[in-house]
Amino acid sequence: MLSAHEIGEGLPVLIIHGWEMEGRVEERDFEPIFSKIPGLRRIYVDLPGMGATPANNIKDLDDIYLRLVQFIDARLGSSRFLLVGSSCGGYLARAIAQKYIEQVDGLLLRVPLIEPKDSMRDLDAFKPLVANEQLMSNMSAEDRTLLGNVLVQTPAYVETLKAKYDEVYLPAEKAADKKVLDPIRADPQQYQLSFLLDNC
Repeated sequence: MLSAHEIGEGLPVLIIHGWEMEGRVEERDFEPIFSKIPGLRRIYVDLPGMGATPANNIKDLDDIYLRLVQFIDARLGSSRFLLVGSSCGGYLARAIAQKYIEQVDGLLLRVPLIEPKDSMRDLDAFKPLVANEQLMSNMSAEDRTLLGNVLVQTPAYVETLKAKYDEVYLPAEKAADKKVLDPIRADPQQYQLSFLLDNC
């Protein structure tokens, strides 16, 4: 069974994190919003090999998807629910929405993985929304490597982003079971579902 952290009561909201992350990462981003909306039971799940959930012999995304299905059937049964997915969690959320189409009342995809094969992705060149070349050039090489392409290049945003890396991203990545997860991510056949997703 997947580990999960629940907050609140009411309509279930299943929140699925991205690759090598954990529910705590999503909780940090979404709780400032969800805590202001009464009547929502937020369920921050940890996928296999991530957070507090052991990998338990997963071999591919199909295995992770099936663990999510088992979790939903056990925890939510036939209840209606909302669904949120970030990055790879967005890809999995689309599959869950497809399977539970009669139960899912809404789907939010945040930076969703659409094409799992890196070679098939068509990405625009990076362009910051707010550019500050001086700020970026004064940043240490270590911070530039850590933060990558910064979309909003203001001192406050960069400081907040770095704190988020230090407090949640890096601990989540460190806790991830890389012996199990790295081979899945490296193999295009394992890092995709074996069935086609509808346009949901």
